[in-house]
Amino acid sequence: MKNWLHQLLLCSSVVVIFAGCSKDNDRSTAVKTVPSVSTGGITDVSYNSANASGSISSDGRAPISARGICWSTTVSPTLGNSYVTDQGHTTGSFTLALNNITAATTYYVRAYATNSVGTAYGNEVSFTSAAVPKQWTPIFAGQPSSSVRGLLVVDRTIFAGNATGIYVSKDSGQVWNLNNGGIPANTPIFSLVLVGSKILAGTSNGLYQSQDGGDNWTLNTAGLTGNEQVYGIAVNGTKLYAATSKGVFISSNSGDSWSYGNLTGGISIATNGQNIFVVRNDGIYTSSDDGTNWSAANNGIHPVAKMMLWSVTATETTIYLGTIGWGVYVSTDNGASWTERINGFGGSSGNTETVMAFATKDNIVYAAAGAGVYVSTNQGQTWSSFNEGFSGTPGVNSLFIARSTIYGGLVAGPVYSRPL
Repeated sequence: MKNWLHQLLLCSSVVVIFAGCSKDNDRSTAVKTVPSVSTGGITDVSYNSANASGSISSDGRAPISARGICWSTTVSPTLGNSYVTDQGHTTGSFTLALNNITAATTYYVRAYATNSVGTAYGNEVSFTSAAVPKQWTPIFAGQPSSSVRGLLVVDRTIFAGNATGIYVSKDSGQVWNLNNGGIPANTPIFSLVLVGSKILAGTSNGLYQSQDGGDNWTLNTAGLTGNEQVYGIAVNGTKLYAATSKGVFISSNSGDSWSYGNLTGGISIATNGQNIFVVRNDGIYTSSDDGTNWSAANNGIHPVAKMMLWSVTATETTIYLGTIGWGVYVSTDNGASWTERINGFGGSSGNTETVMAFATKDNIVYAAAGAGVYVSTNQGQTWSSFNEGFSGTPGVNSLFIARSTIYGGLVAGPVYSRPL
């Protein structure tokens, strides 16, 4: 009886051992395949990066040696295109960053997994990267760091006038040269305008003009003395108006000759085709008869603020006045009355932004100020910061809009540009 029981137990043990060996050999003897992988969603898409996910549901009965994400601007991306590898070597989910992608571009993405059999790819998904954020970038770095008051853009040529003269870039700001031919060295430049094919430069020593794209300049003394400080020039077709230290001067022939405009002083000037507006140190003056008669137009301007006026610009419907420490005054009735509009500047009446210049496009107005650039889409009723790309308080001194780009000249010297 005992021998029989002993033999039975011995046979059972052998069966169990063989059964266990059979199970251990299942994985090694079964057919191996590539892994099973799927591609997940795309998240956190920016202009230069995005996150993509993948998931491995089966390793194909062979250890995972690599897993990751591949992508391309064409369909069916593989490891022959861009790819990033995850640190994990197991089944399950993973998420990886796709870096250094191109802005505003459609990409095709697949997860992948590799074992000893080969590489498998998941389903394809696509996404489009974001556009590059619109922000200010410097284009005048390395030039003398003095305040840029004169700005002009003609096609791909940029003119920047500062305390040392006129700098010109003929390749949209990549290379700059000092083009002072005919202008005495270290002559401060206050204003630059284009009239037909001629460029006029208002300087601390008279009005200069160039007929060859800014390479050479001649002093204009036809009706001018040649030693005026020419602060601003307003253009209305072939009719020009200049605000100078010796008063307002008017030209009816694109600046070839000038005559006195019956108003002394003037630090900024603008026209909307109907009236001329001139800022002086005692307020703003306007003429509706082309400079024959002038009248003070300070209704609504604080008595202190009218002595702190600095800049003026005019559209067909709205006149904007920039002040020193009083923000902006706006008139919608050709200067008959003014309203203080500082909402968004910060501070309070008499203790807010200094506005040095304006630029307008498509009923939108931009204001150059100590804290940077502000923008208003509702005739100055509210203002918002337009400073992405600037650091600190840049102190913007001048503005110019050409096509779909705005340019800003800084008090500290550089010129910046930004897409609109």
